[in-house]
This record gives sequence, structure tokens and C-alpha cells, in this order.
Amino acid sequence: MSLEESVDQRKIISAEKWFGIHRATCAKIDELRKQKARDPPRIKIALLDSGIDLSDFHKDEINQPVDVKFRSWVGDPSVREDDAGYGTHLAYLLREIAPNAEIHVGRIFKKRPSIKKSADVIAEAIYHCVDVWEVDMIVMSFGFGEEDSGIYQSIKYAASKDVIMFAAACNDGTNRSDGFAWPAKDSNVICVHSADGDGTPSTFTPSPQDGMRVMVLGECVDSAWPPKFKSNKNRKLMSGTSCAAPIAAGIAAVLLDFAKGILSDEDMRRLHRTTSIQRLFRKISNPHGGYHWVRHWSLFDSGGQVNLDWIKGEIQGALNNR
Repeated sequence: MSLEESVDQRKIISAEKWFGIHRATCAKIDELRKQKARDPPRIKIALLDSGIDLSDFHKDEINQPVDVKFRSWVGDPSVREDDAGYGTHLAYLLREIAPNAEIHVGRIFKKRPSIKKSADVIAEAIYHCVDVWEVDMIVMSFGFGEEDSGIYQSIKYAASKDVIMFAAACNDGTNRSDGFAWPAKDSNVICVHSADGDGTPSTFTPSPQDGMRVMVLGECVDSAWPPKFKSNKNRKLMSGTSCAAPIAAGIAAVLLDFAKGILSDEDMRRLHRTTSIQRLFRKISNPHGGYHWVRHWSLFDSGGQVNLDWIKGEIQGALNNR
């Protein structure tokens, strides 16, 4: 899972700068949203992890439970708890990146997932995400060294319903001898790499490969932490591709949410696919050592003559692979 981050002031500052740019981008989007002709339904994102346990302050900040739904597969289905802290950190982070999204948290393990103990639960949760929650996206910040047939079938099913899935490239904090974790290396899933806030690839992220180049912030990420662990202000700095996966999903949610207001229904159906989001990410990224460092703010950059028609053309260009 994510690594507790030792203090590196430069990386902390670069992460804070990244969040500042992201918040400014969301503010620009809100201004552009006023020009839209329609108010689209909210994007729904499911996070499958260790659960959620927020302080009262953090609950109020993200409007839990109204905007953050929950179900547990490893205990009482309705009791919101988190014995590891990771799910809390990632769920709050996801809500911060995609403030207009509806978040669904699925608790699929208590401390750490294992393919032997967790596979059936994960597969069941994925089916639930698709058929009951009817989500647009699923975030899987866990990873295994081998493929599981049950999870694979559930991922295939989700993909057949055009659910966009994200997974951590390698979530144990070290370079894996076998390269990437699974399901990140599944072709139906967007594999997410980690960088610092300046776009420098993290030392723990695997080398890029075809179809596995997406890279976003994943170092010195500050987010909520369960109150029972008594951290300073119930927050903690974490690093890992596990942190990068929900950030990538949140960026995609922001883009999809905006696009719903300006694209035709047919274009939205085409955009709402894993391959289309990968192409859009590539279009708005800077190449960095073979990675695609996603710079979503470039789509809304006010430095030029940026307007709805221009943005629409850029998104349609990604649909048509231009």
C-alpha cells in the first residue's frame, strides 16, 4: 500500500503547488460551467480499499454520508471503519480532487489484501459497483503479483459496461522484480504511475511500457487519517502509486463531468471508455522519460484564446486520435 512519507521539504512544496494548480483549474471549470447549456448528472466513483473512518471535521468537509456512500464486505456492511488508514486517506483525497463527484467506498480488506483471502470479496465488490452503485469509475489501489480468474472476470464485466478502472502500477513501495502489479497491467485497466509535484518520476514507480505510461502526483500527498490513530490534525503525508491512482481517477472525473455539458450524447458515450481517457490523458500530458505526465490544467489554460469551442475540439480530437 502507500508509504508513510518521510519529510522531504522540496517534495512537500511541489505537491502543495500541484494542489494549488488543481484547485485553480477547478475554479476555471466552475466559471466555464456557467456557459453550459445543461447541468449533467454527477460522476460516480467507487474506491475499493480498507474502508473509511473520518473525524467529524473531515466528515463535514466532504459532506459524508450524503456524498460518500459506503458498504463493507469484511464486517458489518453499514459500519464505517478503517483498521489500516489507507482507505480513509484515499477516499478523502479522491473527494478533494473531484469535488463534484459522488464517492462510493467499498471496504474489501481490513489490514492488507491477499489474493487468497480477498479475491472473492474483490470480485463481488466489482460486480456490486457496476450493477448496484452503477458507477462510472472504479479505483483499485491494491495490487498482486499474479492474476486471479475471478477478479479478471469481474473486471471484464465492468469493462463491457464501459466502467473506467484505475489501478496502482506497483503499490508496495519498491520496484517489483516482475515489473507491474496486477490488475494494473490488465488491458482493461488504466495503470497509474507516481511522480512528485514537478512531474519527476518517483523512484518506486516501474519503468514505463506501452499502454502503461500515465503518471500523476503520488508523492507527499496530504490527506485525512482515522482519528483513532491520533495523527496531527487527523492528517498524514503518504506516497505511492496507490495515492496516484485515485488522483488520476479524480482528474478523469473532473474532465468527464465538464465534457458532459458540452459534448453530444454520442461523443460522451465514446469518451466514457478506458481507451478514450487514455488518449485524452496522452493529449494533455508532457512526455517525461517515456511517461505521460498528465497536465489537465493545460486544457483550461487562460494564457491563450481558450473557450468552450476550443476545449470541445481538443476533447473531440482525443476521441478521434488526433
